[in-house]
Amino acid sequence: MSSIVKSNPKVKKHNNLTQAHFFNVSVIAYRLILLAGTDKFLENMLKSGENTYIRITAHDYHNLYGSSSDMSGSYKAIKDAPDDLLNAKLKYKRLKTESDPGRWVGGINWVQDARYNDELKCVEILFSTTVLPLLANVRKSFTYYNLRHIGRLSSMHSIRMYELMMMWRKSGKTPDLTVSYMKNFLGVPDNEYSDPKELKFFTAQVIKKSVKEVTSKTNIEMDFEVVRGEKRATIGYSFSHKLKALPEGEQPEQEELEDDNEGGGDPSKLLPNNDDDPELPF
Repeated sequence: MSSIVKSNPKVKKHNNLTQAHFFNVSVIAYRLILLAGTDKFLENMLKSGENTYIRITAHDYHNLYGSSSDMSGSYKAIKDAPDDLLNAKLKYKRLKTESDPGRWVGGINWVQDARYNDELKCVEILFSTTVLPLLANVRKSFTYYNLRHIGRLSSMHSIRMYELMMMWRKSGKTPDLTVSYMKNFLGVPDNEYSDPKELKFFTAQVIKKSVKEVTSKTNIEMDFEVVRGEKRATIGYSFSHKLKALPEGEQPEQEELEDDNEGGGDPSKLLPNNDDDPELPF
């Protein structure tokens, strides 16, 4: 069976979506969301209309994420996917709108509908009407990368860490990011590592571990530094990356350019204030 997945599927999404607070998103669900959000799948969907389901077969999934010729894991992944996809959410804690006083607390679902067909061995996804415009035809302020580069990453923390680096791909480094910002960005629940005494475990078990996996399994090498405050307490992190050397004879990928000549994708314009409970823009 042929696969719709081309050799180098590209993901391009608005930085607001990249920085949003992920909640209850499994690795398999996010792999499928990213695959459905690649250029080839979106192009085919938009030709048929925005309310068209995006169909992903087990072969499509295995082509990107399979680690061997055995497809049993890929078949199981898409068969179990609908529940995970419907549970995957983006949350906001203190959303301010121009028309209303106060702030809103809530969230949205990544997908409006998700379903599986056992005879066809495929899953179909319909993106929510809020998410789709942040994935399709985005021309400014976007995060862009080849999905194949993260195909071997096994944790959400590592995938999100790679996306953080791609959001800052032009400069190759981030500014200082607070602990709260990183917990929200990586999708760490509020009740985990909430005690300042636990931050050394957050650094070792989440930050360091994901940086190590990104370096060992993707096309970039990462490094990070702990930002310390009074009494050398951990208050944040800064990250940097560089591309690994290409194998002899391999050509570098063509960079996706923004429509505006001034490079309007500067993520620093979207960063929240360094307070105790930053709102991730969405």
